[in-house]
Amino acid sequence: MESWPAGEADQLARYIQSCADSIVEFSFSFAESDQASDTLDTFISFSNELWDAEIAPVPHDFFWVSWSQKVLDETVQMAAFCEKAYSEQDGRMISLSVRVMFENMHRSGFAFVNQLGHRVVGDHKHVLVTHADSDSAGLLVDAGFGTVAALLGALATPQAIRREEPAPDRLNKQRERKGRLPIGPIVVIDVRASQRAAAQRKGEGGWTVRPHWRRGHIRRLADGRVIPIPPCCVNMEDGVPVKPEYVVKI
Repeated sequence: MESWPAGEADQLARYIQSCADSIVEFSFSFAESDQASDTLDTFISFSNELWDAEIAPVPHDFFWVSWSQKVLDETVQMAAFCEKAYSEQDGRMISLSVRVMFENMHRSGFAFVNQLGHRVVGDHKHVLVTHADSDSAGLLVDAGFGTVAALLGALATPQAIRREEPAPDRLNKQRERKGRLPIGPIVVIDVRASQRAAAQRKGEGGWTVRPHWRRGHIRRLADGRVIPIPPCCVNMEDGVPVKPEYVVKI
């Protein structure tokens, strides 16, 4: 990985700390799914269509996305710090920056990759990466953009399950005693196809499609309107909570 210029890592840490009270964290759960790659591709594809149509639901000015990823034979904890960039001329969002971090080899902390990627609004293939001197770091940045795209696709899908997990009270009480800001809730987006429905159908006879997500798409009407048709779940169990919009408490 590239070395950090003198003082730049400390400057980044101070910057993230300065906006900590307005940052929301999403934890994306997909690693345990037997069809993880298919599921991710479904949401990434939908997200890219929304991004190119400039209607992708980027949730906040600052947010974290955390996930687990297989690297060689190990499962590594990953996270990405994401930030909207706005035009100085008209105030419109022009890009989303993603800076990736990963669990270090000694499992004693996390390390930021010294690369910052910017995805330009309106063209998901138009990505600008600073300090692009390392193939391995570039792959981590690509992984960050892929996971963020899957998140945006899931946020635009009413049937994707969301749940809010509050921070532990004990941890926040310790932080309060030390004069630190409390840790906010984590919003978990779970897009795993239900295996329970598949198990229940075994032995029933006949042929049944396995639980999966049907891909979403953009519908362009004759009057010029752009209508997103989100992914929908097929053959998943009854009782999955469906929310028409996304709400997060800060």
